[in-house]
Amino acid sequence: MVYRQRSGYGKSSLLKSGRKKFIAGRKKKNNKEKSLETRVSDSGYRQFRDNKTGNWVYTHRRVAEKKIGGKIYADREVHHIDGNKNNNKSSNLRVVSKAQHRLIHKKKA
Repeated sequence: MVYRQRSGYGKSSLLKSGRKKFIAGRKKKNNKEKSLETRVSDSGYRQFRDNKTGNWVYTHRRVAEKKIGGKIYADREVHHIDGNKNNNKSSNLRVVSKAQHRLIHKKKA
């Protein structure tokens, strides 16, 4: 693929059909839009600030909510299958009960 930088856009690639495919990094037209603010918590998990509420949200919990199609109940936790706190791919996350989560980590130790 051939990548070209265009003014006002991020990277774009040319498809076999000759059409341009947008990859990432488009600039905002409206300065009132808020950018996504991120950080890493003291416990090592990635977080982002929810623009609607202003609260910090754990990225892995939000990805897991999207995966299961609803909220995660208070008695549930999100387990990173490979143990990497920064790998928040939906295929690496599993929603389990708190008791199951403790057993999983107890077996690893």
